[in-house]
Amino acid sequence: MFVVLGLIILVAAVVVGVAGVFNNVGSGHALTHGFSVFGYHVTGSTGALFLYGIVVGAAAMLGLGLLLAGARRTSRRGRGARRELKQSRGQTAVSQDRDLIGQRESAPAETARSETARADEATRSETARSDEAARSERARADETARSERARADETARSERARADETARSETARADETTRAKTARADDKTARANETARAERARADETTRSETARADETTRAKTARADDKTARADETTRAKTARADDKTARANEATRSERARADETTRSETARADETTRSETARADETARAERARADETTRSETARADETARSETARADETARAKTARADEATRASGR
Repeated sequence: MFVVLGLIILVAAVVVGVAGVFNNVGSGHALTHGFSVFGYHVTGSTGALFLYGIVVGAAAMLGLGLLLAGARRTSRRGRGARRELKQSRGQTAVSQDRDLIGQRESAPAETARSETARADEATRSETARSDEAARSERARADETARSERARADETARSERARADETARSETARADETTRAKTARADDKTARANETARAERARADETTRSETARADETTRAKTARADDKTARADETTRAKTARADDKTARANEATRSERARADETTRSETARADETTRSETARADETARAERARADETTRSETARADETARSETARADETARAKTARADEATRASGR
């Protein structure tokens, strides 16, 4: 039931995501305001932004799933340890009951069983101690691995923050340089326009004075003034075109600087991620080696305890048989 429900929800989410992305692409759905994440400016359509949001949500769900899987694995280990402890306690109670029944049957057998029970108890205590030591070693190894991962994540975050700060500072400097160049170009254009207006005013004054003197002289002066005005306009247009060219070059330089900063940021992030993955792999390898050593130590200790218990049990049985044989011999002798 849960599998079917999860499949339905997943299919619905995929359909909605695909429809949202493909219905909001193109120039008709362009972003009206800038959207930036850690200094990276997202451009394009609203569908692209929605796609980025879907990717980030999927990554968050993946991290949450890994976290829940790790917590479930830890709780499962705890339940297994508690189950083993209950089983060992049950076995201890059963052995004690058997010892009580054996004591009622005969004293020699009771002695043998008591020694066997002591040996079993010693074996179980050794096994429990070795299991406790193995669990403590595993817990220490897991704690060491988690601390290493946390340090690696902190280092990666600090590197990313530094790279983002560097990219923002470079972008701010480039913008400031562009604005300064644009202001200078506007100032030059204003000066050129003021000069042109002054020239036109002088030409008009000269034209009016010459008109008062003579019409022919006025026409000649007017022609000259028009020629000067055309030259001044041509000069103004040339200066304006030069200023526009400088502004375009400055904008192109700014875009190239931003692209370089973004490329540097992505390369630094990739390097930090690679370092983090290598550190995590090393920590996992160390943890696995420690676990293997602890398991090997536990198995060797258990084997030794079992061997000791078997030898003690054999000795006790041999003693009990000898005592029984002696008692039988004494009984037969007294009967005779």
